[in-house]
Amino acid sequence: MGNIRIAAEYLRSHIKTSQRETPPARPKPPEPKAEHPITTGYLFHVLNQLLPPDAVIAEECPSSKGDLDKYIRLDQPGSFYSVRSGILGFGLPLAVGLQMAHPQRRVICPVGDGSAQYSIQALWTAVQQKTPVIFILIRNSDYSALRGFCDFTNVGPNVPGLEIPGIDAVKIAQGYGMRALEVDRPEDLEPALKQALASQEPILISVNVQKGGQRTFGMDRSVNRPDYG
Repeated sequence: MGNIRIAAEYLRSHIKTSQRETPPARPKPPEPKAEHPITTGYLFHVLNQLLPPDAVIAEECPSSKGDLDKYIRLDQPGSFYSVRSGILGFGLPLAVGLQMAHPQRRVICPVGDGSAQYSIQALWTAVQQKTPVIFILIRNSDYSALRGFCDFTNVGPNVPGLEIPGIDAVKIAQGYGMRALEVDRPEDLEPALKQALASQEPILISVNVQKGGQRTFGMDRSVNRPDYG
């Protein structure tokens, strides 16, 4: 128990100025190919080329986060929001709240089709509050993040419920009153994103992407313990 102001002033008066070298510039990643099905690398590469300088990314795409980190380049304060705890379902409501808090900026929410199911009703809130979030649903019909957890926790592959085919996110979004469209071909991706950025309405773009080659949070067992013991 204590006084926050006094504690903050104490810390401020005791912190010494540090001398740090400017970190080297991030190397430019190789340009991904326009393949079909679309790769998540290509998706984020195209998105990065179109983002406004003050865009805000609120992401919940754990199995695609490695490619997001590689290709999305934003350097403005308050431009990237994620989570460290591993909780699922935060992405959609987080994006709506951020857009309400920053109406002058554009919030883009890349979200996995598995993660989206935990709080899909946030699409209705976006419509009701007229928050022009761009929801990019990354559709591989698979709980890839949970599949990745099975690998590095040594649970094994025989886990039921990891495939989620047959969910039409476009129709779900339209049922909540939101404009929505599906992108399957790489040549259709840029026009869809440009259309969304030009609009001042919330919109969902469901992008069909390749399965496989994805790792939870962009990581594998080289950076995650193989067990929790």
